[in-house]
Amino acid sequence: MHDKKLKYGVWRNIDAARPLRYAIEIRHPTFLVPEFFALLREYKVAFVFADAAGKWPYAEDLTADFVYIRLHGATELYTSGYSDSELDWWRARIESWRHGRQPKDARLILPGKSEPRKRDVYVYFDNDAKVHAPFDAEKLSERLRLPSIRA
Repeated sequence: MHDKKLKYGVWRNIDAARPLRYAIEIRHPTFLVPEFFALLREYKVAFVFADAAGKWPYAEDLTADFVYIRLHGATELYTSGYSDSELDWWRARIESWRHGRQPKDARLILPGKSEPRKRDVYVYFDNDAKVHAPFDAEKLSERLRLPSIRA
């Protein structure tokens, strides 16, 4: 249903093995209400865990079968990197979510409602204004014992 403004058309490579998944990142605290999280769970839309140096609301409710994390910068939006201790904190949380658990200190809006199950976890570093993103991604990958992203 796109018009001619879309220069290259639509590319979707989805099927039963690769379903289309949805995630939503909020920027206003009025979304931090149980009703909103209940809707996300009902429609299996992931709530984005956005670390935005305290600028935008943050919660860790599990609302879909995957977790999507956006790391915009620990202390300064888009420009600050992540310290070793901050990356260790994220590693522990990611490991919990990957193995079907919720961290004991998770910031929840609708507590006790998520199903304990393994989840895919996606992390996007958006702290690239001063080129921290690729280095932070490599350090987090090493902590998670993932294959190196360097060729």
